[in-house]
Amino acid sequence: NPDVMYVNSWPMFSQAMIAQFARERAVPMVLQIMDIYPEALTHKLPALVRPLISFLPKMLDTWTSRSAAVVVTISGNMRRIYTESRQIRAERVVTIPTWQDEKLFDALIERSHAFKKYDVPEDRFTFLYLGNIGPVAGVDLLIRAFHAADLSNAQLVIVGDGSEKNFCVEEARRLNARNIYFLCDHDVGNVPLLQAMADVCLLPLKRNAGNSSIPSKLPAYLFSAKPVLATVDEECDTAAVIKECNCGWVSPPEDAKSLAAMMTSIAALDRNELARLGSNGRSNALAHFSKAQGVKRLADLVASAICR
Repeated sequence: NPDVMYVNSWPMFSQAMIAQFARERAVPMVLQIMDIYPEALTHKLPALVRPLISFLPKMLDTWTSRSAAVVVTISGNMRRIYTESRQIRAERVVTIPTWQDEKLFDALIERSHAFKKYDVPEDRFTFLYLGNIGPVAGVDLLIRAFHAADLSNAQLVIVGDGSEKNFCVEEARRLNARNIYFLCDHDVGNVPLLQAMADVCLLPLKRNAGNSSIPSKLPAYLFSAKPVLATVDEECDTAAVIKECNCGWVSPPEDAKSLAAMMTSIAALDRNELARLGSNGRSNALAHFSKAQGVKRLADLVASAICR
């Protein structure tokens, strides 16, 4: 019989079964929530059908989370949802942000090496996106905005794969957009090398998609000491991090015109200013998003649950 049960990233019904197992054996459960269901799915549906579709899954998630000794969320907004919507007592809901292994970014890489390896021109201002090219990311917005900005001495580098990649490649061709490069490198160890090319890293999300979590690419960008331009909802946690640590800019989601104007003004900034913003972000990431701190906080929580 275990002293404590730690549950993370299980399907909802499996979580409920484990919660029942823990209840029957009077074993405390620490439940870490990486994404909120059903909200993560139903926000894409028409408002009229959301209550009908989400009723039973929400009840199940509420029951499971109330069974836990501690609920661990990865953002402030997510914590608010569990204290208000699931009505979990505030002292039982703890926020530990998603961490990245800071050791990957111990030595900041020389940019010229990255440009040479990936055969990308070095003499242009570089906007870079690295991550999944899926429906939530809205990478097509970056392509349309960059094309509209018409920056002759800048380039957009898109690194990744996903269900929307072919559409994005075709969109760039349809627009006859210049200076856009698509790369694919599945080696996680090369993330710092790829991000070394960036003058500015891009974090686009569709409207409402970032209201309950912080994308894992944000800490990675910050550890690379790169300023971040995010197209996210004003009230989301990603926007709050960028504003609080003064490490970049926030633009409205799904607004290519605003993003194009932002790209134009950023590309004209002095590199010392970009370095200052990047340094701010790296300092914040080391303080809040490091693996060393995250793992220790989570281990301490699991240990404390045994004593409850």
